[in-house]
Amino acid sequence: MAKKIKKLGQDDPQRIIHSLKVGLALTLVSLFYYIQPLYDRIGENSIWAVIIVILVFEFSVGATLGKGLNRMLATLSAGALGVGVHHLATLSSEKGEPIVLGFFVAMIGYRVDKVLQMAHQRVTTIILGSIIAIVICICIRPVWIGEELQNLIANNIEKLGNFLQGFGSEFFKIPEDRQPLSDIAFIQGYKSLLTSKNNEETMTLNEFGRKIQEPSTKICSESGKALRELASAVKKMNQPTSVNAHIENSKTAIENLKFMLDTYHLEDADLQEIMPSAEVALTLIDVVPCIVKIADAVQELASLAHFKTPATRVSP
Repeated sequence: MAKKIKKLGQDDPQRIIHSLKVGLALTLVSLFYYIQPLYDRIGENSIWAVIIVILVFEFSVGATLGKGLNRMLATLSAGALGVGVHHLATLSSEKGEPIVLGFFVAMIGYRVDKVLQMAHQRVTTIILGSIIAIVICICIRPVWIGEELQNLIANNIEKLGNFLQGFGSEFFKIPEDRQPLSDIAFIQGYKSLLTSKNNEETMTLNEFGRKIQEPSTKICSESGKALRELASAVKKMNQPTSVNAHIENSKTAIENLKFMLDTYHLEDADLQEIMPSAEVALTLIDVVPCIVKIADAVQELASLAHFKTPATRVSP
């Protein structure tokens, strides 16, 4: 258990802090039970303060604030409605009072003073529980949902950039030339004769791959760098500086790739063999416009949120 808690704290420290904040809030509202003057004034209704903390305390400030205010407003509305229904029942005749009470499912059998006392205690405990939860959530290491969304978007963009940078080198990885076969046994030559057709076809796929490898890997590398810089800009709230250069390099690589695809001779090629590489190349051509849209969105966000310009580094 200690190792799991340690790992959880290392992976997401905010969850450990959130647990401690919830524990502190529950401890404070539990004092209504253990401090005699408070218990004498509120009584058993103090359990509602504990229940309210459990219900309204959320991970982010906005969710806690919304739940707490909604709960307090609902309690006040319900209390006012209950008191109004009870007052209406008391104005009815002796035969009409149980009918009114039964119809509204109101507090049957209580005297007016006890109803008011119970309503006051419940409203007080619910409001106190909500206020304690809201104050602790705001004052102790608050978590704003906007910050969580910002980090989530930045991490997703960074993961996409890492994927593109690694995809080019992995997909267009050309195997090293095989060593010549040994002639110590005639069976080796016979096996190579039987498998020569597969080797020739494989070499013809490698020829197409070598032709489009450089511009394709260039697109992956430059696109990945652009996405990683955009992710860093969103996370650190800095103006992206070299994204346009990476995008222009990607566009230049796209033009080179299109030229190679247009000038490649397909007469003697096996379309089934070159189709996977060609499909990947066409997909990469469509990827760059999407990255341009992401860059435009980040630039607009940087302008609206007034991202700061990073300090210029001067080499020694």
